[in-house]
Amino acid sequence: MNGAQLNLLANHLPVLGVAFAALLTTAGVLRRSDELKKAGLWAFVLAGLSVLPAYFSGEGAEEVVEHLPGVAKTLVHDHEEAAEKALTGALLLAGFALAA
Repeated sequence: MNGAQLNLLANHLPVLGVAFAALLTTAGVLRRSDELKKAGLWAFVLAGLSVLPAYFSGEGAEEVVEHLPGVAKTLVHDHEEAAEKALTGALLLAGFALAA
């Protein structure tokens, strides 16, 4: 498995994890279940932390794709900037969920 494949695999964990956590937390609120709400918050923590492998596998992915035809350096740079914002947001989400 090369760096690009690893990055693609890791990128799905935080996205799907946040969606799962949101559904779990919503179910807890609707059912007035403290257990489901707590499980949802812990799922947010895990989803937020799962952004770390996605972020740190980005360099390996860049090395694989940067020399491919049709890959512009500006797009790679924009993707890196978005990844930094996503990292910050996901870690903040994990921190807030942990605090709650």
